[in-house]
Amino acid sequence: MDLLGKDRLNISDTFFTNFLLKEKERTAIFPYASENKKTPVMKDLGDFSDSVFLFYLKPSDHDLPLRIEFFDCGKSIGEIASILLSLCSLSSNFAYPAILIEADLCAAMDPLEMERVKKELFMLSKGAMQELRRNSRPFR
Repeated sequence: MDLLGKDRLNISDTFFTNFLLKEKERTAIFPYASENKKTPVMKDLGDFSDSVFLFYLKPSDHDLPLRIEFFDCGKSIGEIASILLSLCSLSSNFAYPAILIEADLCAAMDPLEMERVKKELFMLSKGAMQELRRNSRPFR
């Protein structure tokens, strides 16, 4: 939306491309380069910051498009999109690559462990932290 100069429209790129793209279509390639080269991501990338590009791909008709960010690695955009389509087109309703779902599941913390950490923080705060009101309702 920034590239189109449509900053006055309050809509995300994903929702915009959802209406723009049909199943198995992609947008053109955009440079990732930020206007502000001093953002943490751009600093970390250093000399490689000008080699990062992105496009949106809609693998499934009933799911939102995916934002694909990639380094210019010598592969054609057609090859990259084809590989991603093969990984994402397994379901017509859910077009997220299984490898990313697995990575998310591995990175997620155990809810019981999170509860232990939360209780420990409450004890260390000596009453300064309180439960959220919505979590302490008597008739929940």
